Amino acid sequence: MRSDELTEVSPLRVGAKARELAHAEKSGFVVPPFVAIPTEVCATLLTEHERISKVAIDVRTALAAVSFAVRSCALSEDTREASQAGLFKTVLDVSGDDLVSAIRDVLTDAVEKLGGSLHNFSLIIQEFIEPDYAGVLFTRDPRGRRELVVEIAKGRGEKVVDGRHQSQLIRFPWSAEPMSALRLFSVLATEVENLKEFERAKEWPQDVEWCVRGDQFYFLQGRPITSISKKQYREILALEALLPTSGFFLYEKSAVTEIAARPLPLGLSILQWLARGDGPVAKVYRKHGIRYAATNSFRQIGIDLYVDREAELQSLLPAAWFDRAKLKPRIRLGRGWFLTMRNILRLSVLASRANRTTREHLQRALQEKLSARLETSDFESALNEFDRCYEIVFEVNLLCGIALRNAENVLKNEPLAMTTLLESSAVFENENSEFEELTFGEPGLRGNGVDIADESLFVKKSPSSRTSVEAAKWWATRSPLRRKILNEPMRRLVEFTRLREGGRWLTVRHIDHLRRLAKIQAQRAGFKEERSVFGSHLDELVFRKLDEGICVKRLDRLQVFTEMSFPLRLSSVLGDAPGRLIGVSSGRATGRLVTLEQLETSDQPVILFSDSLTPNLAQHFPKIHGIVSRHGGLLSHLAILAREAQIPVVVGFEPSQEIEIGSNVAIDGDLGEIKLAMND
Repeated sequence: MRSDELTEVSPLRVGAKARELAHAEKSGFVVPPFVAIPTEVCATLLTEHERISKVAIDVRTALAAVSFAVRSCALSEDTREASQAGLFKTVLDVSGDDLVSAIRDVLTDAVEKLGGSLHNFSLIIQEFIEPDYAGVLFTRDPRGRRELVVEIAKGRGEKVVDGRHQSQLIRFPWSAEPMSALRLFSVLATEVENLKEFERAKEWPQDVEWCVRGDQFYFLQGRPITSISKKQYREILALEALLPTSGFFLYEKSAVTEIAARPLPLGLSILQWLARGDGPVAKVYRKHGIRYAATNSFRQIGIDLYVDREAELQSLLPAAWFDRAKLKPRIRLGRGWFLTMRNILRLSVLASRANRTTREHLQRALQEKLSARLETSDFESALNEFDRCYEIVFEVNLLCGIALRNAENVLKNEPLAMTTLLESSAVFENENSEFEELTFGEPGLRGNGVDIADESLFVKKSPSSRTSVEAAKWWATRSPLRRKILNEPMRRLVEFTRLREGGRWLTVRHIDHLRRLAKIQAQRAGFKEERSVFGSHLDELVFRKLDEGICVKRLDRLQVFTEMSFPLRLSSVLGDAPGRLIGVSSGRATGRLVTLEQLETSDQPVILFSDSLTPNLAQHFPKIHGIVSRHGGLLSHLAILAREAQIPVVVGFEPSQEIEIGSNVAIDGDLGEIKLAMND
């Protein structure tokens, strides 16, 4: 059966491998000439000796080749559901005289692996090409990421697919210039756009085996990538439509985006308001002698919030840029260089501001604002009051981050994890400790962070002083001099972490007030659904120009992305970065790995999987034994709450074929580990 007959042939007669070759040929690729031997013929070839000789003669006549490749083509091979690549035998570089023997070898191997029957097995016999170089190209990373992946080896492609030989691995985004990424393999590079188009035509990522001889590219095999789920492919296609198609970009989820990981339009508008050129962020930097320029570094991709890292960098260091090859910040001479150097100097001095005097001042300011009454009923006035309060919150967050770096520097050679030490604050407290706990009690608050659309029940966990046995033993073995060196930076970090939690309380209080006022305006504007106001922008609320239809349209455009999960990093020059496992709340736990949607229906111990450590997850603490997340930081509000609730948390995790949603897992928040539980 020749290739031109295969596009319409019944899948019960010839396996997908042969039909894929026919489609590739029809799509314009050069495919070495081949014929397919259908199932009804293969089923009798081992018992009808004359027939196998006749088939070999017919093949030699049809292909007129000097050398042949005999390949399996089982009906179960290379389907959307299963690849079975490498399961069956392939014989290469077969002379015409040895063709019968090679066919018999492949069929005999198939009989053993198919339980004695060949009724679901067909064959491909193809002209053999001895390549200069060969390999495999995945039109998408089989781990579910959006870039292309190519493995290349000199000589035959079996050196790549058999896993026993070293090959060259090259990964690059779809938007990258193929000739730049594959400059040493120019013939392959010229085919990349055609292979992308092949994926589009097949409507699924493709795994293509290929080879190059001289100046000719040959398509040898094609199959769907089975390790990518439908959900992952929808997310990949969505990103291709949303991301820039040219120029450099580096977007990341960070501690900044964690405060409102998936903001609706009103929430994003508030974040942009806080980061404006004359806003609270700028005022705090100015207070410390640092010039800040609003660069609008927030990027919403779908519904996920990212920070444009280069724009963020240039808000403080205008002469800085990211090295496109290594993604490392660099400083260049020219415009903005003097201001950049000045800000670098002032930022280095800022490390000394995370001291007791500054802490006490911020503590008093926080307590005063937490105790003050919120009386205004005007949205604009309430927004301006929040603006003033957020100066305190941002300064606390800024200095808390500096206190963390100071503590990490003195602890770098110590054996205990930072999470364990933060949870053992009593170790670092002595008769000179004068930290007065913040007090706050306001019933009926909704929300747990800066996200105005978060209406979860407010969770308040006042920091407690305690010491683990492990930390006490460690502290007892330190020398008096070492204790003195360690105590001050760690105590400062503990105190600023407590202030950071107080800053969250203050933020929630004002965001809750703004939410109430926004809903009142929506009622007055005749909204049928109050929550539609989350589709508005700040200026529409301030100038009382709300339109429910416009708000609903904005929310509807985001709805399609609510079930999608995008990577932590999106870049034009490197693949989407996987996470690095880190523990941010200590302890150990075992349970079934579930999503938030599955949490309510589970009747057994569970570990919650989340995209980010958003503060609203705290409401689920009574139902869970631990949390694993794609993204999150040691100083995130949820991590602070989890440490107080003694809920272990590990971040940097990405579900995979090894550990997937539904697996029974064991997590260790001290070591930053997640593994399958023994009884899974």
